[in-house]
Amino acid sequence: MRLLLRRKLELLIQRLDDLPRAKLLMRLLIQSCLSICLLSEYALSMTSSFQMRYNREQHEGSHSAFAFATVALIVVCFGLIVLGVVKIRKKTEEELSNPDFKFAWGAYYKYYHFESRYFFVAKMGAEILSGIIIGLVSDVPSQLTLLMSLQLAMFLYTVESAPYSMDFQTVCSSIAFVMKMVTYALISSFLTPSTEPDLQKQLYILYKQLKYLWELRQDRLDRAKQMKEEKDDAMIIRNSVCALTPTVEVKLKATVSPGGKHDSMITVPHGLSVAAF
Repeated sequence: MRLLLRRKLELLIQRLDDLPRAKLLMRLLIQSCLSICLLSEYALSMTSSFQMRYNREQHEGSHSAFAFATVALIVVCFGLIVLGVVKIRKKTEEELSNPDFKFAWGAYYKYYHFESRYFFVAKMGAEILSGIIIGLVSDVPSQLTLLMSLQLAMFLYTVESAPYSMDFQTVCSSIAFVMKMVTYALISSFLTPSTEPDLQKQLYILYKQLKYLWELRQDRLDRAKQMKEEKDDAMIIRNSVCALTPTVEVKLKATVSPGGKHDSMITVPHGLSVAAF
């Protein structure tokens, strides 16, 4: 454990040494604040929404608390999404890979492919909406139904887009969404003996749909991988054929005869010549 911690510390020091020294403290401050804010999105949105619902139910509640909760929900939660979009908008892949920029703002996009760099919008939006649903919706069955629908939508979007740079991350994220749906189903007592048969059938159908979608995605990925391998093999064969095929060079020589006539001589590789007068 000590060796592992020491290795991580050495890697961190090396990363800091690779960065330009100018404004290093500011980049560290931005990275720390951004990481804390991203981790607290769900809790902050849930607390703000609950405070708004409490003030609405208590007609004589504090207006300052309601205003503070509204500002926190709009400015901090949704403002972070807007900030991320503005920062990486119109940035090329090379600019996003710049260590100086990535160190400060990489929490938004560093885990995703360049084509899926805006996936953080959907992920953060799902966390904020989950907090809002828990905070504002008082009816438990409706609350859990909305949460399950949101997690199902995120599961389908994650499986379809595969935004993470590593397949292992995509699998773990998909499993996390499935576990959340199962947790909400258990909390809502859908799986108790008193559950109606129709609900049990719906849950079974949902399970089969998720399984089918996952198998469909794996089949699509396998076919795409196979097509890529076939394309690479065809490219290798074509390059090999081009390398083994001899090239024929034709040289044109022009001579001037004493009478002023131009004699054009075409020389081919086998020593055969054709004279054109």
